[in-house]
Amino acid sequence: MTMLAIDTIHESTDNARRIASDKLSDQALRMSIQQLGMLQPILVQPNGDGYTVVAGHRRLAAARALGWEEVPAVTLLTTKDNVHTVAMSAAENMVRAPMHPVDTWRAIATLKEDHDYSLQGAADALGVPMTLARRLYHLASMAPEVIDALAAESELPQASTLRTISMAPQDVQLKALTQARKKDHVDWWSVAQRCETTRIPASRAIFPIHQSECSVRFDEDLFAQADDIDRFSTTDVAGFLKAQRAALDAQARASKGRMTAMPWSRTQRLCDHLPKGWQATYDVRRVRWAKDDPRHVFATVIEEGFELGKVEYIVATPKKDRPTAVPSDIETEAVHERSPITKATYDRLAIMKRQEVVSRLTRVAASENAADMLRALLLCLSFENVALWDADRRYGAGPYRDLARKLVNDDGSPRYVTEAEACWLAAATIARVVKFEGGDATNTSGKQAEWLAAMIGAEMPRCDTADILKGVSKDKLIELARLYGIDETGKTSDIRARLVGNMPEWRPVDFGAAGPSGYHFQPEAEDEDASGSEMAEEAAS
Repeated sequence: MTMLAIDTIHESTDNARRIASDKLSDQALRMSIQQLGMLQPILVQPNGDGYTVVAGHRRLAAARALGWEEVPAVTLLTTKDNVHTVAMSAAENMVRAPMHPVDTWRAIATLKEDHDYSLQGAADALGVPMTLARRLYHLASMAPEVIDALAAESELPQASTLRTISMAPQDVQLKALTQARKKDHVDWWSVAQRCETTRIPASRAIFPIHQSECSVRFDEDLFAQADDIDRFSTTDVAGFLKAQRAALDAQARASKGRMTAMPWSRTQRLCDHLPKGWQATYDVRRVRWAKDDPRHVFATVIEEGFELGKVEYIVATPKKDRPTAVPSDIETEAVHERSPITKATYDRLAIMKRQEVVSRLTRVAASENAADMLRALLLCLSFENVALWDADRRYGAGPYRDLARKLVNDDGSPRYVTEAEACWLAAATIARVVKFEGGDATNTSGKQAEWLAAMIGAEMPRCDTADILKGVSKDKLIELARLYGIDETGKTSDIRARLVGNMPEWRPVDFGAAGPSGYHFQPEAEDEDASGSEMAEEAAS
């Protein structure tokens, strides 16, 4: 090997790499050479005007970009033809195998911990982009056995899967790995599911999280981008909810009678359990109120589900007194058959349906099936309680502005989200609005909610529970007892107790509704392969 002046080395027309490499790859190589030098000399062949590169074109270009005057080189003997040089150039570009990501992480960790490299310096030395180095380096939070199992994979699982595993305690990781290990592979999605813990993002807090008096400990997601508003989160659910409720009470006290903090209801949404005499509106919560404005704000801290820890605000107006009906002389008395199931129970059944759909949406989002989630989100736009805009401009981005912040930066530029993150955002959007019809339920999604349930494969939970049967009349309980061969004698409470848990197929309501009428899309035979744009035009028309 000798040192040759760069000015004497010329490009070869026989380079096997004709398609230019990407700029990031070239920059990574340049940074590595700058940090460690040129670890492998280039191969050259003498010609009448100096030397011709056989292998090492990118290394030579990097050295020139760094301002080097000479490079290490190995000189090959002159041949009569270019057969050998072409083979060498192709082999130099093709035979090298990329290093496994786990080995890359181990190399970064060794440089950083044993040789006092900074993370940036270690990334530059190895020619690894800083974003990838940051992600790989923090695999150090994983248990060694998990790292060994990852090293046995041909490629790493998705970033979201790694993130979930790495944020769990190592004993939880090991237990999850053991349970998800198959005969010949590891189900990494199952590992992540078992490692997943309930976390509340700091962006939902209405209390200051960075002040010294904050007792809630927040962890930083080291996989998240620096500008991600949800990169801080906590597993201290009880502490977060306590601090959130205290902050909400403080807001109510400071509102001068304009706001009331309500307790959380697990059976009803806030808009359905407002105090008597108030009705919910879709008005936006205002900062300042006119003295004679009759509206009032009710708020509660959500204690379960997708929006755990978030404060829900509802603007309400006083209900108007209903006029007293005047009986007509010609009105005939109508006999109404009383329903065997109370309205409150039907409302409870509607809530059960919603909980099942939200749970199913969670599974669809976790599976990262973007196609299914997109279909569900498109169907959500047809919900009867979804209005994108009206004449008063009260609808639109307002209720979903926090979701928009995950998709758009403060300067208006788009924010990149992964396919998995997009699935979760879509699921959260649908979960906010889906609401099934019940006894006294208002502002429901209509039959469209039933279509959504069928689309995502939701199944009605068992209804032979004590709380549901409590709202069933005695006559209906006796009828059910006869149907299922259960003793029908005795007090109502006795019959009910015997039915609880013994009618697995009984469903007073179930998912399902007739499809939309008035629209029958039947493509002609020759249009069966119509393009997506044609389908979009058909839907728009």
